[in-house]
Amino acid sequence: MTRILVISLILFPLVFIGMLVATGTLQDFIVPKVKTRIQEQLAGAMSSPSEPAPHWDVVDSLIVAGLDEREKSVQAASDSLMALQERIAAERRELSRMSEEIQALLDDLMTFETTLEERRDAERQAFAKILGSIEPEQMAEIIAYLDDESVEYLVKSLKKREAAEVLAVMDPARAARLSGPMLAPTDGKQRGVN
Repeated sequence: MTRILVISLILFPLVFIGMLVATGTLQDFIVPKVKTRIQEQLAGAMSSPSEPAPHWDVVDSLIVAGLDEREKSVQAASDSLMALQERIAAERRELSRMSEEIQALLDDLMTFETTLEERRDAERQAFAKILGSIEPEQMAEIIAYLDDESVEYLVKSLKKREAAEVLAVMDPARAARLSGPMLAPTDGKQRGVN
């Protein structure tokens, strides 16, 4: 950002002069004033007899040479500015391309996560059906080795009576910990409170 600001501050005067040359303002307005001022200074210098009279052709050629030199420097600055603008446009296109690639990767990731979650849910449901067919005591022994999130999912997927029987034979501390989130109100109100 700082680099662009510095380049802009350097190029602005050059572009301004280039615009003056391109519109003819420099030739039609500024050059005659400069020429008049030089003539006045030379006229004042000619009043002294020790200096020779100026040759207007030489003065005109010096002015034209100076203007030509400035025009070349303005053109060089303009060319540099155009190259910089093209580079910025190319970098913007590259950023846009990269942004599209990142968005495509994010979309792929979201699809993968959704597929993974669906697969995990299907596996949990299948496991819950298997556990639902065994006795609560045996189920409690098996789920003692599962993480709380999996157990909570399994208990929620069971019928109320089966879930109550499993929680009844589980370690009381763990059963209480798992029951807490299931008893929490979903609408922001506490149960049993009006």
